[in-house]
Amino acid sequence: MSAFCNVRPFVGHIAWIRFGIAIVITWCIMACSVIDSQFCANAQNPVGGDSVDASSLSIVALEQIQQDYFDFLAERKRLHDGYSQTLVTLTNTQEDLQRIGNDGLRQQLMAMQSSMASMRIGAVLREKGEDFEEEDGLIRSKMIADLNTAMRGEELRQLDAATQAIVRRRMECLQKGFQLQQQWLKWQQEWPSFLTRYWPHSDPERRFTKLEIETRLAILKNSDPEDYAAAITAALLMDRLGEYDDAIAMIDKVLQAQTTIQTTAMIAKASLLFSKNDQRAANATLVTAIKSKNETALDRWFRARIAASQKQFATAEKTWAALVNVKSLELESRRGLALLYCERAERLPAMGKRAVKEAKLAFDLEPQPDWFAHFVLSLALHSNGETAEAILQLEKATYKATDENRILCENLRESIQAGKNFAWDFRNTIP
Repeated sequence: MSAFCNVRPFVGHIAWIRFGIAIVITWCIMACSVIDSQFCANAQNPVGGDSVDASSLSIVALEQIQQDYFDFLAERKRLHDGYSQTLVTLTNTQEDLQRIGNDGLRQQLMAMQSSMASMRIGAVLREKGEDFEEEDGLIRSKMIADLNTAMRGEELRQLDAATQAIVRRRMECLQKGFQLQQQWLKWQQEWPSFLTRYWPHSDPERRFTKLEIETRLAILKNSDPEDYAAAITAALLMDRLGEYDDAIAMIDKVLQAQTTIQTTAMIAKASLLFSKNDQRAANATLVTAIKSKNETALDRWFRARIAASQKQFATAEKTWAALVNVKSLELESRRGLALLYCERAERLPAMGKRAVKEAKLAFDLEPQPDWFAHFVLSLALHSNGETAEAILQLEKATYKATDENRILCENLRESIQAGKNFAWDFRNTIP
């Protein structure tokens, strides 16, 4: 009996221990659930840590473009140095060429050498007409074919060993020169791609905060003097800050260089002149750009934004509607259309539905929608009278936005609550 009585307190203690463990486990599960929900919320709402990470990744990407351009210029130096050395070798062995007994073969080698030197590998980048490029390629192809024929030809086999050695050395030198020219052509073709890589950092939709702009400008100021794509990017960012004269001076240097991105530079200058309210000079510059044969899809998107900023909505709509078929510009084009339709919805209510359609299509194109994606969708819903859903999207935009953009969200909130139209400012200069 006494033994039994002694066991009961022990059993009681075990029950209490089990109860305590159950509470601890339950608390741990709840804590993990809270942590997990906070983690998911942060993943879906990149503010704070995640927004900083996204911004940091963007800055790292910008710095990588700069580094790639430095490497790109180093490749150009390698090509130039190699080509120059080829020409020096051919000049220094000119006497050897005269010792070749076969006059026909000697003349053929001299003609190929002259053609190679005329390809102008050392010329600065400039616009070339399609006819010139085609002619240049045909000449190079013919010279390479002639060289290959000569190296296998009967005339070469009929020469003595010493003369054959001279001919082969010169042929190998010419072959190296032609190879360098091929690499140079590839280099030139890759050069304009840097503008496409820089483009997202130029704030094409004019919605960066002042801090985002200043951070990028601090990086871009270290760009190589010949990195003209970086110069255009910096000038467009300065446009947002109202630094028009310095930005125009920067663009003028790009225009003086006569590069293959000349048209983009002219459109950028026109944008700056419009921002400066120099309408006459802006229109003249834009007309010159439009007449260019080298206008790209990116240039057309840029012109559409300028048209929208000048309230030429029909022109902007036509251009952006065509560019939704260009994959790299579809998102921005659809978002531009959505903002245009929002502007017109007050007078034409049917435009509200079109605004919502384009805003949703643009929203779905973004893997991780940021504040602007929610903002545009909210504005589109508001223009279509869908107030509750507009507020919901605006809440998400406000949560993800920072600095001036959060104020912008609050201004939209006031318009929604007051039932008033809210017009997006396509010029959107930071005071």
